[in-house]
Amino acid sequence: MPIDPAPRGWRLAVVEELLGDLETVTIAGRHFTMDRVVGLLRLEVVAVEDGLSDLQRRAIGRALEDLGREERRQLPDADRFLSRARMITDTLAVI
Repeated sequence: MPIDPAPRGWRLAVVEELLGDLETVTIAGRHFTMDRVVGLLRLEVVAVEDGLSDLQRRAIGRALEDLGREERRQLPDADRFLSRARMITDTLAVI
């Protein structure tokens, strides 16, 4: 696994900014933003996975799957996406 030279948690700050924009973007922009959020969260999970319990890994894994499904929907629900994404960011913020 390559070493990540970036400061710990920088992705979470970017994710929070992207989530703040989610309500104001077009549908195409929503898909783009959701895709970026999912990608950044996956990278952050890999970076901290040693600090996650089995329960946290399973819950975050299911939530990431839910985010991916929501992003692929023709008309994604921003509120549903936000609630799942915030659950993940809240969990990762304390690791």
